[in-house]
Amino acid sequence: MLPKSWKPRNSDGLTRVGPKWDGGYVIPEILFKKTKMLFGLGVSDNWDFEKEFKERCGCDVVCYDHTVNAKFWRRRFKKDLLDFLLLKKLTPAKIADMFKFIQYTRFFDGKTATHHKIMIGYDLPGSISIDGIMKAYQVNDVFFKIDIEGGEYRVMDQIKNHSNAILGFAIELHDADVHKERITKFIADLTRYRLIHIHANNNHVQVDTNGDPL
Repeated sequence: MLPKSWKPRNSDGLTRVGPKWDGGYVIPEILFKKTKMLFGLGVSDNWDFEKEFKERCGCDVVCYDHTVNAKFWRRRFKKDLLDFLLLKKLTPAKIADMFKFIQYTRFFDGKTATHHKIMIGYDLPGSISIDGIMKAYQVNDVFFKIDIEGGEYRVMDQIKNHSNAILGFAIELHDADVHKERITKFIADLTRYRLIHIHANNNHVQVDTNGDPL
């Protein structure tokens, strides 16, 4: 059983933004009226959350992901091409997905949507923290989406350092069984926020011995 403090508090006007599966998050609709900038930590080949948020809010988008580079796109296209030749990608949607790089360049135009090929972690050459991001942009009324495959535990405690500027955030928490005490403390420490939604990753649900999602 999950800790009682993980139980969401009642909140009206919630909506899911992004895909129905992995990469979608439930947030309050009121954020679309208040958010001036969306920071997306973790991109890979799915920026549907950022795209829909931007369309509904009109805010600028700034993303960070050091793994999405020229090598990433070459490797992805080779795999997609092989799947196509093996008759695994024959629907119009799957064929269009082979050219995701074109969609990437159209969305991340460097004007209203920017992608920095930088790792989220510590403020060292080649990486940056939430503290570093907030120092670099010095903007209020921002929202954070954090999906960095376990790296969230290096930076999520920094959210409380900027609670006057960060309106809210959505985090994908990995290995929740191992980090249960740390997550519980994180929730308790963020006194200026409230937990409004929680759910297992509905793309691939894994559970621990108690049946709680990882």
